Amino acid sequence: MNAPVDPLIRVSKVATICDCSKTTVYAMLRDGTLPSLRIGKSLRVPSDDLRRWIEDQKTHGARDQTAVVITR
Repeated sequence: MNAPVDPLIRVSKVATICDCSKTTVYAMLRDGTLPSLRIGKSLRVPSDDLRRWIEDQKTHGARDQTAVVITR
C-alpha cells in the first residue's frame, strides 16, 4: 500500500525529494522549469507536475540540469 501523497508540495520538500537546495528549486520555479502555485506568500509544486518532470528527466535526460530519480 502506498503512502498518501500531498497534492501540493512545499519547496523544502521538493528540495529534499530532488536532493538539491531550496535555492535551486526556487530558480527552477522562477524560470518555469517546474510549475508552481502561489498560496498567499508561499509557493507549492503540484505533486503530479513534479512526478511528470522527474519522469521527463529520466526519459529525455537533463538538458541543463542533473537528472533526478526518486527512490523509496
